[in-house]
Amino acid sequence: MDIHPPAGRVDSIKEFLTHILIVTIGILIALGLEGIRETWRDHVAVSEARESFLAELMLDRKQLAQDQEGVRQTNTQLDQVLAAMPQLVKSPAELQKRTAQLNPGFYFFRTTAWESALSSGALAHMPSDELDRFMDAYLSVKNYQEASRGTVPVWIEVQTFFPSHRTYSAEDAANAEQKLRNLKMGMMVLQHLGQEMSAGIDGATKAR
Repeated sequence: MDIHPPAGRVDSIKEFLTHILIVTIGILIALGLEGIRETWRDHVAVSEARESFLAELMLDRKQLAQDQEGVRQTNTQLDQVLAAMPQLVKSPAELQKRTAQLNPGFYFFRTTAWESALSSGALAHMPSDELDRFMDAYLSVKNYQEASRGTVPVWIEVQTFFPSHRTYSAEDAANAEQKLRNLKMGMMVLQHLGQEMSAGIDGATKAR
């Protein structure tokens, strides 16, 4: 920002004060315009971040519905397999077939818009109540993703354990049941976190 005083000779205090006044007014106008421009930029950044959040969370909610359907189906199948374990360990081929059908889905969720807003500083200019809602929503997405990723190794254990057994000793049967129960625990955690994630997204997207 460059401010130039009026050119010319100053012959009196009155002219000097007039020049000072002109320069001061120029500075104030320039600062005011700069402030308006920065405020507008912040407003645009917040508006763009808000629209990105809403679009991303709507996609995540759609993915969540599909993921939760897979979780519910897997949970039901696990209950059926666990109830029939005494008979199924006597028929390893049938047990392998039943466990091969366990497929929760493990969908991918997006948090790119939130991460971009964090790095750009746009969140500093968003109203606090709105920011809290989006923060809760994205925290619930993060918690669900972490739980889902933590369940993947448990599911892989189930998928690799049963094809490797043609017969089951008492120890094998107990080990097999424990692996299934570990997977069921993972499914129950995902069901609970899925409810929290759904509520968090609803709170962020509906309170506009």
